[in-house]
Amino acid sequence: MGTANFAALRQAKTIEPLIRSHPQQSNKSGKALPPLQEYYGEPEKLDAWLQQAQVRIQIDYSNCSELVKFWALSACLRGEALERMDAWTREYGTEDQATVRIFFDQMRFVFQDPQSKERAQRKLESLRQGNRSFLDTYMEWQGLIIEAGGAS
Repeated sequence: MGTANFAALRQAKTIEPLIRSHPQQSNKSGKALPPLQEYYGEPEKLDAWLQQAQVRIQIDYSNCSELVKFWALSACLRGEALERMDAWTREYGTEDQATVRIFFDQMRFVFQDPQSKERAQRKLESLRQGNRSFLDTYMEWQGLIIEAGGAS
């Protein structure tokens, strides 16, 4: 059995009882909300995944302990993300250390492209409307501001 398969099996046995004990939340119409998305380790998808995961944890796991939230997030990791985070999650996935904040901080440290903020800042400095509509330019500006770390 390969390291990745062993890690996935170990993680499934650890997390599955916690996840199954957590009821699926519903919105006002009674329809179930979609589950947390899986993350495979692509740096360009990290910010979107972190944002979505943060909202899902706040909504679906509001009454759960930090440990359950930590392992629910860890259960979404697949492929390279799982391989790169496995040893760390085993080390920090304990009652006294596991928090959502520390999980998100580690995800940023491991997967965030260190030059992405600099590239976004350079694009902001050279952004021009040209022949584009104001709305298109504004939407690009807003995305670059977020990518550059200027808005939370």
